[in-house]
Amino acid sequence: MDAYSRHSRMVTDIIAEEAPMYEKASIDEHYLDITGMDRFFGCYKWSTELRSKIMKETHLPISMGLSVNKLVSKVATGECKPNGQKQIERGLEQDFLAPLSIRKIPMIGKKTADFFYEMGITKVKTLRDMPMRMLEATFGKNGRIIWNKAHGIDNTPVVPYVERKSISTESTFESDS
Repeated sequence: MDAYSRHSRMVTDIIAEEAPMYEKASIDEHYLDITGMDRFFGCYKWSTELRSKIMKETHLPISMGLSVNKLVSKVATGECKPNGQKQIERGLEQDFLAPLSIRKIPMIGKKTADFFYEMGITKVKTLRDMPMRMLEATFGKNGRIIWNKAHGIDNTPVVPYVERKSISTESTFESDS
C-alpha cells in the first residue's frame, strides 16, 4: 500500500504541475478539465504528451479516456485498459456508448443490471431507447440519472483537488472531563 500511495502521489504531482485544473477522484483516478487547451496545443496531443510524461517518470501503465465529460471519459478509459488511450470526439458520445453492455455505465451494478436483463435490455442503445418517465417511475430520481448516462450526458464538474493538510477528530462527552 505504501508503494501504491507513493506512486499515486507521483502521478498527482505531475498532473498538478501540467494541468490547468484537475480532480483526484481516487488513488488511481484523475479527471482533468483542459477546456481551452485545444486553442493552443490540441487536447488529444496535450493529453497524449502528459500520459507519456507520467509513464516515463513513474514507469506505470496509464490508461486515458478523453471526451467532453467525466462519464464518457471514465467509460473510454475502461475500454482502453490496460495501458491504452481513447478519444471520443464531441457529438459521438452516444455512438461510442451504444454497443456497450449496460454494466459499463457507472451506477448500474449487478442488481440493476439483472433487472434490465430480465426485460431483455443488455446494451446501452436499448437502455437509451427507454422513455425517461418509465425509468423515473421504476428508479425515482436515479431513473433520470440512468437515462442521462445512457445518453452520454454528464454535467458533473471537475472539482479542483486540494490536499488535506491534517486529519482531526472530536469527541463530545456527556460530562466535562
